[in-house]
Amino acid sequence: MQKGENIIIFQNRTVTLNNDLLGHSGWGFKLADGSWLFGSKEATPDLFKGHFPGTIPNGAPNGVFIKRVDFQTMIHLLSKGGQSNGPIFNYHEYKLLSFPNPDENAGVAAAKKSKNEGYGVIGNNCMDSVYRIITAYVRGDGNFLPWPSTHPFPNHFFDDIKATKMKF
Repeated sequence: MQKGENIIIFQNRTVTLNNDLLGHSGWGFKLADGSWLFGSKEATPDLFKGHFPGTIPNGAPNGVFIKRVDFQTMIHLLSKGGQSNGPIFNYHEYKLLSFPNPDENAGVAAAKKSKNEGYGVIGNNCMDSVYRIITAYVRGDGNFLPWPSTHPFPNHFFDDIKATKMKF
């Protein structure tokens, strides 16, 4: 990690449909005390039961996990997965980014809000949550990350983030 890097976007390339087309994304950011808040919307098939296909209504469990740890612990957890309270998935790669003077409170609020935002395959999936949470952290800069509307698949979204790709 380079000095000043305070955002992480992490990716599992194959968890969705077990191919390299769709993928799955998660987010994280550094807090003022040096710890990292990170999470993802890991909507597993069991969470969709009883709902319209591909959706989870607002307020229903949607697979969001949020954790606060040090950087090395975060990297370790993301590389292994298998945690009952997240991350369930293991992740393959990540990108680190920098943003000066972020709004930590807005990022934390957006992360907490994601737990009640349901899930939708189009417009409210893991990638959309990453975009909303990180955009809040970077003071509303809607151009900091690729737009979900022009990058419909999480793998394409991740690949278009302007940062060096690193493996776990």
